[in-house]
Amino acid sequence: MIVSYNPTLKDIVLELGEKMHLESRFKKYNFDKNKISKLLENPNVFCKVAIKDKKAIGFFVGVIQPMWFSNEKAGYDLALYIDKEHRGGMTAVRLIKEFEKYCKENNCVTINLNAGAEISNESAKRLYLKLGYKEYGFMTHKEI
Repeated sequence: MIVSYNPTLKDIVLELGEKMHLESRFKKYNFDKNKISKLLENPNVFCKVAIKDKKAIGFFVGVIQPMWFSNEKAGYDLALYIDKEHRGGMTAVRLIKEFEKYCKENNCVTINLNAGAEISNESAKRLYLKLGYKEYGFMTHKEI
């Protein structure tokens, strides 16, 4: 079951977010629960939680904003995470489809998904392509 975020789910989202953080390339950086809590209060932020057997197993956080060069809006994922033991099923697909629906309802003209946390990058890429997303550009990072 996919449920919309509400303040009663904050601790669950923070717990899943911390699990994602500890599994990601960002684990050496501070995890700020207060920052995430404020983010979840932003009306332009989308958050849905996947529940299975009364337990949260994943979440999707995204944002809608105008493109830097236009007033047309785009959807951007901020975090998509599924617990390790629940990966490979349809949960990620359901969460992505919910974000797509939200973006359409809010007149977005494009949706951008990425896998920058270095968690299951190849699996995420295959999934996104299977869902009709097109590969473009590339992503790099440099520690400073």
